[in-house]
Amino acid sequence: MTTSTFLPLNEFVKKKPLDTDSFLNIATKICQSIDECHKQNKLFNYLTPSKILINKEHRVMISELDVSEDREVVLDYLSPEHVLQGLTSINQSSDIYVLGVIFYEVLVGELPYSYNDSLEFNHLILTQKIPFISDHNKNIPSLLSTIIDKMVANNQLDRYKDIMSVFIDLSKLRDAINENKHP
Repeated sequence: MTTSTFLPLNEFVKKKPLDTDSFLNIATKICQSIDECHKQNKLFNYLTPSKILINKEHRVMISELDVSEDREVVLDYLSPEHVLQGLTSINQSSDIYVLGVIFYEVLVGELPYSYNDSLEFNHLILTQKIPFISDHNKNIPSLLSTIIDKMVANNQLDRYKDIMSVFIDLSKLRDAINENKHP
């Protein structure tokens, strides 16, 4: 299988917006892919939607290539600990935060923060809580909003500790939704 059949996540959702079922199926696969990297002690540091590749069968690959990107574009996908470099450690929960931002963007259609410069971004990411997703889109289950809210907690201690915990919660939600559809 070649990567030419895969599209970056941001392009994939532009072609076909995801319903909750499709999102949960893809999100759990993304978590599994990130877990494989974490098991190898790899952190992404600069995970972006363009590094998450997906094909029409919803197979997921994570590109580990460091694409040279404009620093302003990367700002959107930084964790609070990236802003506080040296004061807190960058670890697996940093990738979880950024993945939460990416999930937010996929579900809402926009990034959680709008800012004019890096100083304003730094202030927002350190002091403002990301808006609750189901406040933007009433079709998003509140439990999914709660999961993403925990992923993007400003304080690392309030976040999921590992990506498999995110996977488990997303899988449980997916299974519960499917059970309600098919009694």
